[in-house]
Amino acid sequence: MRNCIAVYTCWTTGKDGAWELYDHPTPVSQEGEVPRMLANFVKRGIKDHVLLFPGPTNPVIEKHLQKIAKRFPLDVHVLTGEDIKGIWKALMKAGFPSSYEDVFNMNMYGRLRNMSLMYAITRGFDNVIQVDDDEIIDDPSYMKKALGDMGKKFKGKTIYGKSGYYIDAKGSKFYDGQVKVPFETWPKDDLFNAAVKQAFQRKGPITDCHVAFGGNMAINSKLFLHVPYDQIALPRGEDDDYVIQAHYKGFAYVFDQNMWVTHLPPKRGKRFWARMRSDVRRFKYLREKMKLLGVQGKDLGVFFGYFLQDDLEQKAVTAFTQAAQLYIDSDPEEAKGFLGNIHVALESNREEMRKKAERQLRFMDHWSKYMPKVEGVLARKGRA
Repeated sequence: MRNCIAVYTCWTTGKDGAWELYDHPTPVSQEGEVPRMLANFVKRGIKDHVLLFPGPTNPVIEKHLQKIAKRFPLDVHVLTGEDIKGIWKALMKAGFPSSYEDVFNMNMYGRLRNMSLMYAITRGFDNVIQVDDDEIIDDPSYMKKALGDMGKKFKGKTIYGKSGYYIDAKGSKFYDGQVKVPFETWPKDDLFNAAVKQAFQRKGPITDCHVAFGGNMAINSKLFLHVPYDQIALPRGEDDDYVIQAHYKGFAYVFDQNMWVTHLPPKRGKRFWARMRSDVRRFKYLREKMKLLGVQGKDLGVFFGYFLQDDLEQKAVTAFTQAAQLYIDSDPEEAKGFLGNIHVALESNREEMRKKAERQLRFMDHWSKYMPKVEGVLARKGRA
């Protein structure tokens, strides 16, 4: 079995708007977390192929990462613009609709993840293990746990995808978004942790799940050849959404109570409004997509059951108003960002979101049809 460890790493040149797309992009003048992660891979004796896929990708960032990667005795490839062109060319040759070229980029988390899947598909990898550069593998049995259940049965279906969880520097299993504002109507972190707690309360170690950790996911080709991440309009939360889409397509996607990585994100001091803006767009879009899928928010657990409701906009406006009031004296720019979020929350764009969701469902159908046709095509040409 050929495995690809696909590592998401986010960077900024300072003029590319990355701060509005990603949580904590590293200035290209620094080295960030990548050296720590690669050193950890060496320590763990990783022999599998490692893909670094940067968001965004451009020659400056590519060369910077290539320079870092050369210092480590690993099989590392940095995804480049040329790779992306090669993948698109292969898809076009196979008949993939050219009408999706406008979303064939690295401008959203789901598109980043999909590009790593397409890299793996066109080079014939059997499994993709998704991790992020602000993590390290402290469990010497991690790879065995990540891949050990592939092909086994779970409630009558075969497991081809799974997620584990994060442990932070203090040993906690629960998520800390470093949010400084005690949102009464936007308890996102609390509800996400409640969903994780429910997964741990089920008889395990393999259980059902409604949420996932994007930096700790394992996916077999039998799944990723047919189910992509959201390519169209989901600004973040692509990991949780992947679980929903996998279930919708009839696959077993599970949570492993024993599969963990250590999460060591850099401290956030500013731009909390940016994540919240992405979230309100995310939930408005998902609310329409779930309707198309015939899925009720309440059937997706406590997290989505709270946000995917008709009072979403009211909850958002209340939370963002409170945040703006809190920051108005100490950080006017942060307050301004939250006030801008109110405008985003109040946009009357349900029809637009529904059309985008319909396009995503068509994209999924095209993915399932054409990805098997390009499996291994670039590896066969000696480009692995």
